[in-house]
Amino acid sequence: MKKISTSKIILSFLFLLLILAFGYFLFVGRKVSVQKVKTAAARYDTTYNKYFAQGAEKYIDGKFKAAIKSWEIVFDYAKKDSIKAVEISISTNIGAAYNSLGYYKTALSYFLNSNSVYEKMKLKNKGYWMNYLNIGACYVSLKQLDTAEKYLKSTLSFDEEIDFLKNFNLANLYGEKNDKKLFHSYKKKVDQQIGDFQLYSSGWNSVELDFLIKWKDTASLKVFLTEMQPTYQEELLGTKLLYNRAHLMIYQKLFEPIEKIESYEEEIEAENNFSVKKDFYNLLKSYYVKQNNISKVLYYSDLIFESSKSFADEQNILAVEDYITAQALIDLKSKYEAEKLLGEVVKQQLAQSKLQFRFSVLLILIAIAIAILLFKNAKKSKLIDQLKLSESQSQLLIKELEKKELSDNLRLSEDELNSSMVSIKKILLLKKQLYDLSSTNASKDDELIKQINLILNSFFDNYRDLNYLINKKVNVEKVISTLKSEFPNLNEREFQVVEYVLLQFTTKEIALLMDKSEKSIEYNRTQIRKKINLSADNSLENYLSAIG
Repeated sequence: MKKISTSKIILSFLFLLLILAFGYFLFVGRKVSVQKVKTAAARYDTTYNKYFAQGAEKYIDGKFKAAIKSWEIVFDYAKKDSIKAVEISISTNIGAAYNSLGYYKTALSYFLNSNSVYEKMKLKNKGYWMNYLNIGACYVSLKQLDTAEKYLKSTLSFDEEIDFLKNFNLANLYGEKNDKKLFHSYKKKVDQQIGDFQLYSSGWNSVELDFLIKWKDTASLKVFLTEMQPTYQEELLGTKLLYNRAHLMIYQKLFEPIEKIESYEEEIEAENNFSVKKDFYNLLKSYYVKQNNISKVLYYSDLIFESSKSFADEQNILAVEDYITAQALIDLKSKYEAEKLLGEVVKQQLAQSKLQFRFSVLLILIAIAIAILLFKNAKKSKLIDQLKLSESQSQLLIKELEKKELSDNLRLSEDELNSSMVSIKKILLLKKQLYDLSSTNASKDDELIKQINLILNSFFDNYRDLNYLINKKVNVEKVISTLKSEFPNLNEREFQVVEYVLLQFTTKEIALLMDKSEKSIEYNRTQIRKKINLSADNSLENYLSAIG
């Protein structure tokens, strides 16, 4: 404990020195060239504005890879010239294009990077909320629905477009959750707003088709296909594939010829869109299943398996966490490079002074010392956590073993008690029969019979409390009463057999007690089973025990 406390004190002191040094660096190098910023902005407006427009045009046409290529040119120069507003805007657009391609992890890394910059700038404009929605949409694609709902629900309806996209993504979210009521609630809002935002109409058609196919809502699909048919040629390729799948489901044939559908394969492979590729292979497999073409079915089944594996890897949230960690490392690297650059400026300014040179060396040594101490503390913390986890697992294992041992002991005790109770119940029944026998022969020797009854009563009165417990455990009266109310066609002899069976007498024992043959008792058991409609796979003993 003393070592850790000392380390914390040293760390605090070193951090204080580092902050003072950083403050000095800021003071020395705080001047920024305004002319440089203006020149960079002018160069962006004249040279790279066309690449932004090209990217937007390609994105609308569903050419997402081409859109990314154009936007990355703008992104690189905006980053180089430190035009933050452009950098985060383009970063969001690139993320949206990757999300449309099904590269959800890559998309999320762009969105989270943009969000980090927005937060640092304390800027919550339309771009901020648009990016916020994109993060939510990305988590929907990754099936992290609770996290997605948190982002989407907390998005501010900054303007009509943001409000529309919020409703759009919430409809998609609740569709993924199979909450049809909420899906249709948000669908109604989107349908009312979509007229003002035709850019998103194909995407919305794709969402609706996907869920209606998933829910096999043929009635709604028929109406939808009829309404959508006039605009079919204007739809994105992914929407066309879903349209043909719905058409095949309802009318048992494709909307477009199979040759036309298969001709899309080259475009799909070039774009490598995970989502569209999956829909394309599923459509062709469904078509060839109906055509009984086994070789084609097997071929597209293999392709579905390969694309599904890639799709599943893209949805792996552990890999997403790796991306988030990588993004944090990139941020740290950027900070390190900024501090390194700042150190170079200070070094040049202090080049003429020995004292200033020594001060720079001291800062480097402090940074190394901090790094070493942080590494040691992290290692100690990791070891302590591992020991705590190991101890916790051991304690849990001990508790489980103790619980199992206690459970086994209780089960044995209960079995022994049940056996004893049934045996005593048998004795009580025999006592009753002895008493009945003595009563029928009372005239022969009244005095002797009275003595026998007195002895029997004296013996069994000592077990009155135990007999009460037995009656609770082996409730013969309850079973007889239940059978009389449900099966009045049972006769007295059959009820007597039921009573002996409940007390676990064998057929031979019951025959002796009732002064009948074993075959007669077997016949009575058969009659009881018929009258209560007992199936052949259920024993009479189990059935009666279940009633009691």
